[in-house]
Amino acid sequence: GDVTFSPSYAPHVAAAIRRIVEREAYGTYHVTDRGACTWHEFATEIVRRGGYDVAIEKTASTPGAVRRPAFSALAHDAMEALGLGPMPAWQDGVAAYLEERAALATHGA
Repeated sequence: GDVTFSPSYAPHVAAAIRRIVEREAYGTYHVTDRGACTWHEFATEIVRRGGYDVAIEKTASTPGAVRRPAFSALAHDAMEALGLGPMPAWQDGVAAYLEERAALATHGA
């Protein structure tokens, strides 16, 4: 089956790491956008938000060189215990990325 994971927008992750470092909060933190999805759901969200006219088909997973767990989404308990609040949803990361990409295409890099 499809792997479930927590896709994350790099600027969201960078901002969270900065908040952790600024608090001098030593430890191990899972820093990913909130929520989880399968690769199919991720691709479907990108197509939907991007307004692309593309069909996304579910296919059987093909084994790769690296074995991954079927569920690899991460919890944010340590960050929340630190009072850092929830991470943005992964869907917000998709939207932010597509907006940034459109702005670069319109205004140039």
